[in-house]
Amino acid sequence: MDSYNTRMQWLIEILHGHWKPCVNMFRMDATTFQSLCFKLENQYGLKASRRMCVFENVGIFLYTIALGASNREVQERFQHSRETISRYFNEVLRSVCLLAINLIQPTDPEFVNTPREIVNNPRYMPHLKIMSLIVFVDGDSYFMNLRNLFF
Repeated sequence: MDSYNTRMQWLIEILHGHWKPCVNMFRMDATTFQSLCFKLENQYGLKASRRMCVFENVGIFLYTIALGASNREVQERFQHSRETISRYFNEVLRSVCLLAINLIQPTDPEFVNTPREIVNNPRYMPHLKIMSLIVFVDGDSYFMNLRNLFF
């Protein structure tokens, strides 16, 4: 692990240089990258370690997913062991999953309305049929509809 332009030095060069390499490496510009780092750190529990800051953690994660890079390629680029790369990738992934829970939400959280494209398509309809049940509780009968049973 002795390459000249690696770790934070390379990351700083990418973030402070021309916008195009940043978009090519991380699929976002430097401002968005920094905003994501601050948001993950301040709101979603991503922590810096003694040897690696949050920017480098997020850089490892984004470099991996943006380029489809293998662990070995990321090891070479950031000059860390495979164990370190894997550990920090997973830490950032946990934080991003928490972020996704807040950002990705259905417009109809109760799934009351089913789009016509799905209802009228026989390929999807078996999964969306409403099942009716009569339930007997203490001698009284109750009629129940179960919707989206298979999801």
